[in-house]
Amino acid sequence: MEHARRLMRPKLQQGALKPSKMPERPFHGCNWGCKSCRGRKIRSDYPGTGRDHGGFIGYLVAGLAGATAAALGIFLPVYLVVVLLAPSYKRWAKNPQLNAFVRGVTAAATGAIAGAVIVLSRRSVYDWPTILICVVSLAILFRWKIPEPILLACAGIAGLVFHQP
Repeated sequence: MEHARRLMRPKLQQGALKPSKMPERPFHGCNWGCKSCRGRKIRSDYPGTGRDHGGFIGYLVAGLAGATAAALGIFLPVYLVVVLLAPSYKRWAKNPQLNAFVRGVTAAATGAIAGAVIVLSRRSVYDWPTILICVVSLAILFRWKIPEPILLACAGIAGLVFHQP
């Protein structure tokens, strides 16, 4: 939440959420006067996951109580599922039907990720330098086990080198 707040504070101080800065057509069923709609605007304008912005938007809507409710609403369900289901994991792990279900879900998730890769690659791999960076990155990942952040940093540097004006 701190990262999201530091990222958004300058924009908010510049008046990014003033009605004059809002697009003419707000989100479905909402006007720019309500705080939750302004929260959705923040969520759509700034990078990051919903968990990064949830507490901050909750704070905008209802102060400290809103931030607390948003944070609990984001994190508590996941922890409760893990804590409540952990005792029966060993029993379920041996169930062939459940294993088949999990394999199906895993295959579907892999397909969804592959679909996202196709969509993202259409937008980001569009000329010879980006094709080269993509192919070399894939080759490196398949050949060596290097940490992804290092690969991303090197690819970013290569992008700067290739796309110099």
